[in-house]
Amino acid sequence: MDRVASLLAVAVLSVIPLQLVQCGDAGSIEPASSRSEDETTRGWLVEPRVLDFGRYSSCDPPGPLAVRIANRSETPLPIGDWTSSCRCVVANFGGVTALPPGETLDVAVSLSPWGMPGPHGHDLDLMIGRPPEAARIRISYRMDPEVSVDRGFASRKGNPAGLVRIEANDGGLVKVLSLDPPIPVSWPEDAAPAVEFEIPWGLLDRIAGGEQVDGLEAEDADAIRSRMRRGDDGAWRGLWIRANIEHPVCDSVSIPRSNDASPSRSLPSAP
Repeated sequence: MDRVASLLAVAVLSVIPLQLVQCGDAGSIEPASSRSEDETTRGWLVEPRVLDFGRYSSCDPPGPLAVRIANRSETPLPIGDWTSSCRCVVANFGGVTALPPGETLDVAVSLSPWGMPGPHGHDLDLMIGRPPEAARIRISYRMDPEVSVDRGFASRKGNPAGLVRIEANDGGLVKVLSLDPPIPVSWPEDAAPAVEFEIPWGLLDRIAGGEQVDGLEAEDADAIRSRMRRGDDGAWRGLWIRANIEHPVCDSVSIPRSNDASPSRSLPSAP
């Protein structure tokens, strides 16, 4: 048990924050057998093959779950590589690259999802042996955030006013404290079930173009430009803005801005 706890702790500390993106679900969630017929002849066993994280909130995420690899052969078992259908799924082997004969290892699996509310399912493949074979783990969870940003307003084409809506989904109140980077706009000062304000697209255009903006320090303007995703022609395509908020559970949410009305039509949109 001490080894399991230490590995889970390593996983939590070693996962580097990712640039989170919307991930498509890898099909419907189906029951999976904990043991395949082939595994009994390979000399290794991976279980369980289904991990259900239950309810997930970006403000109050669940801890990692463990998948156990058992080496039932008489030779060291190469391990340590993995792939997943979504970057929101992270596996941590604790630095172990080979499992001695007769030994077991608990691989810590963590979630860092960025998705829409509702049930989700993804696949995690642990690469085992040489040549490597994939042991597929089915990952399921339900996204149920306490505070959310309405993604319908992320698009410039669909939201020409640059409206932002931050909403408390748990019946509580939310209050905006600051923006990071510090865009020079105003918002309601009082806490409310939902807070709305505008981040004008023209203001972001001016900052992207290097113009001086009242109320914006030069170093803050540089910080904003450094976070802007740009196309081949230099036009800015997307920007993630973090709102620091006051709420019983959440302390921040991210506001996506997608400049899909840019004159350059061949460039990809922001995530």
